[in-house]
Amino acid sequence: ERRQSQAAAATLHRRTGGNPFFVEAAIGAGATGEAAPVPWTVAETVSELLDDLGGGARSIAELLAVHGGPLPLDVLSSVVADAERVVDLLERSGIVLVVGAGLGGAVAEARLRHALIADAVAASLDPVARVARHAQLAEVLAPGGADRAADLARHLSASGDPERAAPWAVIAADRLSVRGSHQRAVEMYELALTHPPGEPRLRSTLLERASVSAALAGRVELAGAWGRAAYAARTDDDRPREAGRGWANTFVLRALDDTRGEVRDPAPDP
Repeated sequence: ERRQSQAAAATLHRRTGGNPFFVEAAIGAGATGEAAPVPWTVAETVSELLDDLGGGARSIAELLAVHGGPLPLDVLSSVVADAERVVDLLERSGIVLVVGAGLGGAVAEARLRHALIADAVAASLDPVARVARHAQLAEVLAPGGADRAADLARHLSASGDPERAAPWAVIAADRLSVRGSHQRAVEMYELALTHPPGEPRLRSTLLERASVSAALAGRVELAGAWGRAAYAARTDDDRPREAGRGWANTFVLRALDDTRGEVRDPAPDP
């Protein structure tokens, strides 16, 4: 019980940033959990603050809420005129926090001060406005190229353009997999495979990489499904099968199944 209370307190502090007004509002509304709805008092206060600060302030707050993390000031400046001044006003009002400025030449970034503010701003957006913000973010983050691959994939997909999102998702997934972030890699592979390459060999090798990452993430059933799909894609290709990847995939899956006592015979190589 004590641990539960400590965990609840930590969640409340993380969500409110320890701000007394937001803490009191969250407790009063019984909204102390991570996924609890935003108290109306908080939503109203945040909305009034943004109205008082002007349209640029609301635009920046909405972009940060939809992005779900910090954005460089130069990115915000490409959307909102005089963004640095607006961000300064938002920071003084307790809506935004600027991080990185003056730290060894790091790029200054702005983020919403805490999760409850982000939730309040996000909840104020209707579906059409949310899609528009995702599209806007995809456009302004595009110059970042491969370094922004995961963000581009996510925003393009959420803006209703999964076909353009898929190639970025492949780049992001492969990078995450190399770094050992297999859970996140699987999410990107799932997005990439909503529009897989039409050429059988490319589709098969993508599925094989996805299968290995899923296996290493402990997603054995998904790994098996992707492995079988990779094999099926290979049978549609009349060129010789590339050695190595398929066997690596099979080895990982076999080892994981052995630990579960569910050994399956791998599909034969053609």
